[in-house]
Amino acid sequence: YPNMLRAFGLHEYIPDKTTLVRFAKAVDHGDLEAIVRTFGHFVEDQCVIALDCTGFSNFLRSAHFVKRCKELGMDKEPRSFTKGSFAVDTKTHIVMSARFSADRKHDMMFVDDHISDLKGHDIGCMLMDKGYDSEDIHRKLRRSLGCDTIIPCRVSRGNRGCSVHGMIRNQMLEGLKDRDGEMRVKYNQRPQAETANFMVKAHEGSHILSVLEHPRVTEGLCMVIAHNCKVVTDLGRMWEASV
Repeated sequence: YPNMLRAFGLHEYIPDKTTLVRFAKAVDHGDLEAIVRTFGHFVEDQCVIALDCTGFSNFLRSAHFVKRCKELGMDKEPRSFTKGSFAVDTKTHIVMSARFSADRKHDMMFVDDHISDLKGHDIGCMLMDKGYDSEDIHRKLRRSLGCDTIIPCRVSRGNRGCSVHGMIRNQMLEGLKDRDGEMRVKYNQRPQAETANFMVKAHEGSHILSVLEHPRVTEGLCMVIAHNCKVVTDLGRMWEASV
């Protein structure tokens, strides 16, 4: 992670070749998550936050390699991945909250952790895709963070036709129909979360080499910290003395 090492003053000399390996095994994930939260200092008030998940490959193997292994009858374990969930400021692409899981986990399972991280910030709106569609999610975010939420509504088609349950979900269904409306224009910023996902992978790599669960999560969080360091540097921002 060149950007993070440079920020720590380690870009020229690392005391021991296993220093970072021991760090990954010993560091507490809560400390790294707290470091990610501190970058919210650089985000403006009434910011728009987009929430999205992405996967990091755990092996440097291409899909073609896996296909050829199957054709040749070579028994190879299936390619797994480490899942990351990011809450991204759509204006600066700073990741304000990050969570990683070494196991398969639904996107909605990360929401409570993001709410805990984002409390205290002046958030104007939260944007998410259909995977988060739930009346409970809407109410929980609005109650806990005091912000608006925009999540496209999934329509279920039963024996009696289309039906949507929940007052807020019905508001989403109607509000997003107008492509020139205020809600649709604001929701069009949601892909900025995917842009941030791409930036993390482009700068720090799209794969995680650690094998054990704890170092895999540590490596993912370090990627996010390195990404935030680069974004803040590119923006020309500096930490204030009081921080």
